[in-house]
Amino acid sequence: MTARAVITGMGVRVPMAASIDELKAEVLAGNKAMIEVDRFDASRFKGRNASVFPVACPDLAPAVLRPWAERTAGYALAALAEAKAQSGIDWKHYAPECIAVVLGTSNSGIERLEEIAKAPSIADIDPRKLAATSIAHATNVVAARVGAKGPRVTFSSACASSTAAVGHAMDLIRDGCADLVIVVGADDVSHGIMAGFNSLGALSSTCTAPFSEPIGITLGEGAGVFIMENARLAARRGAKAIAEVTGYALSGDAYHATSPDREGRGIEAAMRMALADARLDPHDIDFVSAHGTGTEANDSAESQAMERLFGRSVPISSSKSFLGHTLGASGIIEMIATLALARDGMIPPTLNFGGLRPGCADLDYVPNEPRRHAVRRFACNNYAFGGNNASTIIDLEIGRSPLPEVASRPVAITGLGAVSAMGTGYASFAEGFAAGTVFDIQDEDAGLAVARVGNFAFSDPRLKAFIRASPMVRFAIEAAREATAMLDNGEREESGLIMGIVNAAQRNMERFLESVGGDTPELASPQHFSMTTMNAIGGQVSIAHGLKGYNTSLAGSWSAAAYGFTLVNRARQDRVVVAACDEITPKLTEFYGAMKGILRASRAEAFDGKDGINLGEGAAALMFEALHTARARGADVLAVISASAETQDPKLNGCRRDGDGLARAVRMCLERIGLRPADIGAVIAGGSWTRIAQQAEMSAVREVFGNAGPQLHSTIEQTGFLPAAGALFGLAGGVRLLTEVEHVLVMGSDVTGPHAAMIISRP
Repeated sequence: MTARAVITGMGVRVPMAASIDELKAEVLAGNKAMIEVDRFDASRFKGRNASVFPVACPDLAPAVLRPWAERTAGYALAALAEAKAQSGIDWKHYAPECIAVVLGTSNSGIERLEEIAKAPSIADIDPRKLAATSIAHATNVVAARVGAKGPRVTFSSACASSTAAVGHAMDLIRDGCADLVIVVGADDVSHGIMAGFNSLGALSSTCTAPFSEPIGITLGEGAGVFIMENARLAARRGAKAIAEVTGYALSGDAYHATSPDREGRGIEAAMRMALADARLDPHDIDFVSAHGTGTEANDSAESQAMERLFGRSVPISSSKSFLGHTLGASGIIEMIATLALARDGMIPPTLNFGGLRPGCADLDYVPNEPRRHAVRRFACNNYAFGGNNASTIIDLEIGRSPLPEVASRPVAITGLGAVSAMGTGYASFAEGFAAGTVFDIQDEDAGLAVARVGNFAFSDPRLKAFIRASPMVRFAIEAAREATAMLDNGEREESGLIMGIVNAAQRNMERFLESVGGDTPELASPQHFSMTTMNAIGGQVSIAHGLKGYNTSLAGSWSAAAYGFTLVNRARQDRVVVAACDEITPKLTEFYGAMKGILRASRAEAFDGKDGINLGEGAAALMFEALHTARARGADVLAVISASAETQDPKLNGCRRDGDGLARAVRMCLERIGLRPADIGAVIAGGSWTRIAQQAEMSAVREVFGNAGPQLHSTIEQTGFLPAAGALFGLAGGVRLLTEVEHVLVMGSDVTGPHAAMIISRP
């Protein structure tokens, strides 16, 4: 029986409020949190105001984290403490294996990146600060605090991040993958982020006035947390549910790097799919928490989409008018603001509303004052750079919404694309993998063994519009082209894109930080800033190939692969492209070199038991498709994904030496499809990184298979170590091995924290 996903606790930490009660009081009083920024110099920017914690505010992180942790981690832990208290939960009430952490963020780690960019020498930086640059840093801090051993997932689709996180948490509970999910949205306003929005001409010179004038964004920061539980188990422990999450959906515009589709068609698609997921019609919604950024393009497109769905029949407001634009944390913080008022029969206003802006539809924007209005069900909508759209549905009446049965469909791999040190194209990689060919060391890298992509060129001249993109973007576009080569335009529009990312477009990020770090931050590069969000790569890939289905980016390709599998398996999408990419730059090499013992001057051999890697670059893309859909269109089925599982060790980084988390993931896969260890013909694992990581993989294999297990493989001698794309190359190698065996286990750990395993089988 499908489980209901209920919210049993909420917590918030934003500049205007240190608790839910404070937030409610401030909103009802008509207050807003914008101040002139004093934590860094914003004097050269068009807008100097933001909803930020002042420099005098004490660091919110625990003392043990303050020397190195990033600000988002402190915000997240402060909000978590309130949510835990409200829910009355004891983490020990649930088995650690049944606890998941899902976090949405756009910029976690950015302050540490900016600090490193300004440092005279990266060698002088505390190595812990290097780890805190990860987009998954706050996720890892929360997971370690809770002691979770279930899935650990970080969404980073800019402003749509935490909205997607709440929806995915609902699915984890409904699918039985978790009984308790800690859902977090956390983001930070840094000097670079403010400089970037200023460079786009997007900052408001006063305070943001959504759907009104003047045009412009006011940035914000902070965190929000939901404690979400299986409703039956929550009731058993005596918890009082606040609300139920009943539906969600994502979509992609495939339109522009920073602007939404002018008519809001992608926005409308996400809302319609979310309503369908919740088994609702537009007239069933009592209120819409709008994205409402205050920019001309967003407000116009969003209002047109809402007019087509709701007309003037549903009140709509933007909490950014008093919270500021909290970027990746927007969704969950805005849901909390709505819930805080709606439980008392009120809805939040759109402050600063001085009349309808030309180009915006004439809707009920709840201008300037909170309103008494009964709310049972509401939608929260958020949209992002790169054309990522997200919509989530919340019901304040528990257990009354229709509850669909969870679908479970066979998932096939029907397309493969690769760009690696072996060459361009999956065939080049597969041939090198089968033959045991090792990558060439190029002359420019004498003294340091790295696996570079040589002489890259697009195979389709129609992609020349992207020729100036960062190399990893070009690699991803080419790999996705190959993976989708057999789709027609209609099939492409219906296909999703899930990106696994560890670093943003590397050259763009480096050049943007250079442009911010001088004496004229007001002249920061808008071109490079638009590509610094983690989802910007996916935005370019979706534009290149017209992919308009579910679209988001996650930290690491293991999370991306597991999420893509879930979307197809539970019939959210018939087809998704899962892709990941990496590139090598001198500064990135310097970064890894500062982590003592990580880079090797000589070649690393798989499972050699030594610390150190050969850094690699390239991209891989796999098309996951419902098996019946693939057969109906006559597709070549390359493999069937028989099972997928995600786990974690309750640590900030890395894995346990004994491989416990990995072994659990493997056993879960075997149990889900009723296979014995002896049925597995080959295993592909990472085979590199550190001695502890290799020991964990070997220990997990011995734990499951004994000392006489199947042959163990790795792709690192062909591709080098790919922080983002490595897992997908493992799956691609597994497809090649299916010519020799019936079932292949692919397993590993992302550098961002989680572990995963998949079993792929002959069709």
